[in-house]
Amino acid sequence: MFEVTDLRATATRHALAETAPDVIAVSCFPLWIPPEVRSLATRGAVNVHPSLLPRHRGPDPLFWVYRCGDTHTGVTVHLLTDRLDAGDIVAQHTIPVEPGLPGDVLEARCAEVGADLLVQVVAQAAIGALRPRPQPTTGASYEGWPEEDDLKIDPEWTCTRAWHFARGILPLGYQPWFTDGRRTFIISLVTGVRPGISLGELVQPGPRGAAIQLADGVLDAKITEGRNDR
Repeated sequence: MFEVTDLRATATRHALAETAPDVIAVSCFPLWIPPEVRSLATRGAVNVHPSLLPRHRGPDPLFWVYRCGDTHTGVTVHLLTDRLDAGDIVAQHTIPVEPGLPGDVLEARCAEVGADLLVQVVAQAAIGALRPRPQPTTGASYEGWPEEDDLKIDPEWTCTRAWHFARGILPLGYQPWFTDGRRTFIISLVTGVRPGISLGELVQPGPRGAAIQLADGVLDAKITEGRNDR
């Protein structure tokens, strides 16, 4: 095992070269792999990415699956190239995203599928049987790390959309929020939805949390008041 801080350093390349790798495999690796490192692998260098590339290239595709309301996602194993998450596909598998599926459950499913795909890809690489195919030219997207506004729940959303979004991103370490124009409220837990209910106000406190008015009904949640917007 090596711990490195600079993948371009001569010492890094020499240390890796001494292992004479057949395949280099990374998964959700936060650093760009330079060509002088990729070329050390005689059978190929691959990345396991938790999305159906070319959709949701970038560092946190699972967040964007929930932000965009995708009903399915998946895992892609692709060749490493100079462009992040843009190399030819060598394996891919689709995973459904059911309404309200917690983000950590989806993450675990992606990890299990990714491990299985990687085993298959390494076995194929060992016998020279990889069949890379270019990523589609349509449907490509790249998103960076989520910013604060990306966590915002819009009162114009349906209650089911807000519930699904919060259920997805809370286990991933993000806290969704909303505002009444004066105050900001941070959601720590969502407990249910009640379509067709009209409160007459945006937030109605209750003994077990709060009811949040959305376009077509109510989202029940535990909230805390954040900063004052004015």
